[in-house]
Amino acid sequence: MAVACAGVRISNVKGSRLLFVPDRQELFGVSSTTQQLWPLLQSGIAAGQFAARAAALGEDGLALLDQLVAIGAVHYISAGDQPLDIHDRVTISAGHTAIGLSFTGAESLARLRCIFRHLEAPSLPEAEVVIVERENGVGIAFSGDELEVLAWREAGPALKLLITELALDAARGMTLHLGTLQRDNEALLLVGEPGAGKSTLSVALGRHDFELWGDDLAELRPDGRVQPLALPATLKDGAWPMLEHLHPELKGGEAFVRPDDKTVKYLPLPPAAKAPVLRARCALSLRRDADAPPGLEALDAKDFIAAMIGGGWSGDHRLTSDDFDGLAACADGIAFFRATYPDLPTALSLVEEAWRLLGTAQ
Repeated sequence: MAVACAGVRISNVKGSRLLFVPDRQELFGVSSTTQQLWPLLQSGIAAGQFAARAAALGEDGLALLDQLVAIGAVHYISAGDQPLDIHDRVTISAGHTAIGLSFTGAESLARLRCIFRHLEAPSLPEAEVVIVERENGVGIAFSGDELEVLAWREAGPALKLLITELALDAARGMTLHLGTLQRDNEALLLVGEPGAGKSTLSVALGRHDFELWGDDLAELRPDGRVQPLALPATLKDGAWPMLEHLHPELKGGEAFVRPDDKTVKYLPLPPAAKAPVLRARCALSLRRDADAPPGLEALDAKDFIAAMIGGGWSGDHRLTSDDFDGLAACADGIAFFRATYPDLPTALSLVEEAWRLLGTAQ
């Protein structure tokens, strides 16, 4: 399949058809056929189909493709240097980037597309990921890279990891490791060490008067607001029985095994055009402990900032001045509690208590 490279544009300028290739910083004159067929290349088209469409317009399509590839305007979706025959292709929007997912077969499309269906958008991809069916599994890679061949049970986590990498690379600031929920146009933030129950509680709250926007990552703005990265929620096997009454699809959903040997299922979020930018009202640091007294403990701004830094990610792995400004602004307008709980019902009641206390204080 041939696809236009990201950022390449064609415009008419005083009767001339000009193609701009940003990677080369060059302009090229192109034929009317190229201009007419350019939308097909932007969405992706098999070389044979492109050749047939070009022939109907009186031009050698394969020669035209060779020219466009040579100047860096078009590339072939490939595994290594081997072009692929694509069964179907969808585009998802993850944070600030659009990603093309190209599937070579119906099975991979059926088993993996559903995980990210809430992110599908009519955008032009800025990056390409290929999902190539194999006899006993699937190969996954960025287009042009060598495939990592996996068993089917490993495919979901591998694909989510590549998508997360691209979303983090496109982030415009520090990314925080937390769950983000919305209520009354404000955000509830959930933080915690692995195993604290952040994703389980996030998903449960999404069916208890909160709107779930992300269970794992959110981008921090310099003014202290957060914008969640709405990737599918990741639920470990221990959470499934607790949430099946809220999400019956978990009973039949496909299970995957992550590289850390945890068995997980993915829960797509409700479709949305774009995650909102929210001012946080409350943050809870989760501590699941059956032997400790349950309750809320108020924490100070230093504790909050330390918790955010501990789970944060930035492009150069450093805390910038803008990052600190964002953390300080967020901490200045937020109430922060440690929530100690033994089970999910107690955690839900503690969230409601914290939200109610803040409403009373205001």
